[in-house]
Amino acid sequence: MCIRDSIDIYVGLENPGAGENNIFGNGEEGVELIKRIGSERIKINYDFANAYMYSKAMIKPEDDFKEALPYTIHFHLKDVVKYKDGFYLTKIGAGIINYEAIFGELKNLDINIPMSIELPLRFKWDLKYNFISDKLNAPLPITQINSIISDSLEYINRMLIKS
Repeated sequence: MCIRDSIDIYVGLENPGAGENNIFGNGEEGVELIKRIGSERIKINYDFANAYMYSKAMIKPEDDFKEALPYTIHFHLKDVVKYKDGFYLTKIGAGIINYEAIFGELKNLDINIPMSIELPLRFKWDLKYNFISDKLNAPLPITQINSIISDSLEYINRMLIKS
């Protein structure tokens, strides 16, 4: 056993949400990369909204993530909604990402993959799927952030308990 195995550290490589020519952009490419690396300690941190945005809406995350499941160590949950000037982050379940199908699939599998809600609410994409950091605008009020997180958690719990 090598020392890095004894401290039980894994590295999760995340699929990107913007740009081009990244090392992997979807579940299938992520699996190919992980297999090439050949380490049990390198896995995928699958981000549903990133898969959708990076592919310029060509990939359906509810289908794509299944390919990556055996190599996934973590899920990032975020959702986007489209307006006339671009795509904005929103509470989980209120946007484009089909989380109902995703959670329907996950709750029927015998897996234990941690997930986190990732809501960088000052980020957005324009209509050409270019990523924009809106750092110049003031952060949202904490009451609004709390409401978005609370609504997201309520939705996730409802989906995972739903029969």
